[in-house]
Amino acid sequence: MSALLDEETIAELLEMVEDMPELLTEIIDAYLEQGVELLAALERSITEKDATGLREAAHSLKGASYNVGAVPLAEITSILEQKGANADWQGVDESFSELKSCYQESIVAIQALNDNL
Repeated sequence: MSALLDEETIAELLEMVEDMPELLTEIIDAYLEQGVELLAALERSITEKDATGLREAAHSLKGASYNVGAVPLAEITSILEQKGANADWQGVDESFSELKSCYQESIVAIQALNDNL
């Protein structure tokens, strides 16, 4: 399994939906849809220097990422959440760039998991 996905979380997800693999597909689809919206909200918040918006969007993406086992992505998102909470803009652009890259890699891993069901 990819280092981008936490094996324990994935095992728990698979156990929860073992009789209904289509449910995992729905969970993944919802995550992918929400992820796109949250990335846009993060970018907008950074552009507008909206610390509250940054914190809220990062918090939502962090939680959703933990739920699907994308722990490295959630950890990067946590950095942006803290920066938003503290209205600390130093390094935000670099963290967001890292987040976007990790998000794209995580999406590939999540979709591969879904394809292998």
